[in-house]
Amino acid sequence: MTSSTNNWMLIKIIKLFGALTPLEPRLSKKLMEPLISLIHSTTAMSLLYECISTVIAGVPNHTASIQLCVSKLRLYIEDADQNLKYLGLLSLSDSRQWLAQACLASRSQ
Repeated sequence: MTSSTNNWMLIKIIKLFGALTPLEPRLSKKLMEPLISLIHSTTAMSLLYECISTVIAGVPNHTASIQLCVSKLRLYIEDADQNLKYLGLLSLSDSRQWLAQACLASRSQ
């Protein structure tokens, strides 16, 4: 997953893994490192969105990765393109349950 340069193929693979993570908990642990690497390195907004969606759906209790995803979603919300703003707000809406838990966890520390 980290060696491919074809963004559309990566998106399809990440969507597939995202659908499988609720069914196989061990898969999400194995996917974290490649997904975080892609989140840090990609400039493609479509690939970034799929990585963020997969992390939020597949590993909601990993606070550091959720915080990284929220910081990257800020790029979407601050963009001039209304479609990207919508996707950013939609992802934040989907992740609000885990965001509240992450905020409470960081507050108690």
